Amino acid sequence: MIKKMPMIIGGKIRDTSKHDVRELTLNDHKIHIPIITKNDVETIESLKIENKLNINQIINFLYTVGQKWKSETYSRRLTYIRDLVKYLGYSQEMAKLEANWISMILCSKSALYDIVENDLSSRHIIDEWIPQGECYVKALPKGTSVHLLAGNVPLSGVTSILRAILTKNECIIKTSSADPFTATALVNSFIDVEAEHPITRSMSVMYWSHSEDLAIPKQIMGCADVVIAWGGMMQLNGLQNMHHHMSIF
Repeated sequence: MIKKMPMIIGGKIRDTSKHDVRELTLNDHKIHIPIITKNDVETIESLKIENKLNINQIINFLYTVGQKWKSETYSRRLTYIRDLVKYLGYSQEMAKLEANWISMILCSKSALYDIVENDLSSRHIIDEWIPQGECYVKALPKGTSVHLLAGNVPLSGVTSILRAILTKNECIIKTSSADPFTATALVNSFIDVEAEHPITRSMSVMYWSHSEDLAIPKQIMGCADVVIAWGGMMQLNGLQNMHHHMSIF
């Protein structure tokens, strides 16, 4: 049986029944991933998500998602574990450990607050003006963040996405061909908790190949105010050549 991966745009699972598909083979099992169309890109470009949440509301939402992941009977968790075992060759114990790490990160409110405090000097700085020296400062979101994930370290993608959420940025997430499951499972769990939540609505998940026509990926990258790329220098140099206006981390 061929597994079909969804495309998520603006927190909504896209109807891809008429899309062409790209076939991947992982651990001798086939996966079909929908190929992005111009209509999909237009939908991405038209997204306007208003996020007036404060840091406490953001972390409370993530905590609620984490509680679902903590349950060993949560269907999304069970499917994720099965996918890691079947398609990525994980042992049952290692796959459970990955799911446990996701739940632990989401459920640790203090760790989430610490991410903001350590990165931005104050947990309050994204909500209010903070005195620093002779002036007041406030951290504002960059806008739309594109995340190019690596397949060999699933949790790097999770922390990348969480940092964007904590700083009120929208996310366009390109999964890796080596792991199309982690980001998809995470965002699907947001949908499970509250489909119309501002955080859920600010999430898009898809895949494209760098070895094929890059016209549509270039359009998607054109939406980016910042790009978070996990990979080697070849990939980073290629990104810089694709668009010069964006910040790459």
